[in-house]
Amino acid sequence: MDSTIFPRKGNSSYKVLSLLHVRKIRGFESSVRDPKKAQEKVFSALMKQGRKTAFGDDLGFSKIRSLEEYREKVSIHNYVDFQPFVERILNGEKNILFSEPVIGFVETSGTSAKAKLIPVTKSWSEHVETAQILWIISLLRDRAG
Repeated sequence: MDSTIFPRKGNSSYKVLSLLHVRKIRGFESSVRDPKKAQEKVFSALMKQGRKTAFGDDLGFSKIRSLEEYREKVSIHNYVDFQPFVERILNGEKNILFSEPVIGFVETSGTSAKAKLIPVTKSWSEHVETAQILWIISLLRDRAG
């Protein structure tokens, strides 16, 4: 049975990219079919990794067992709240915001305030890449001919 999001029929470029990235497509379609389950899986993974960080220690991640507890115990943060952690990463400290190594930084444009540095990890980069690939495949899917 064809998926309604990424059907098997389409132009040759679409078919080739779809075949090359079938795992990414299946993962995305699974998330769309059961978004609550997908979000719970992501939340669980983020909490597991966050427990190994200075940020997670400061906020008591080791004691948080559910999304409801997280909402109760962790307030919304802005960049100013994260800035000391980012500075620690810039100074070479590890396991500050992420349990995996920071491989670089993205600088915001600073249109509404001073430019900010956003730490980048390999897994974040892979998630961005997946989103871009799925977007390109959807563009090819929607292109006539």
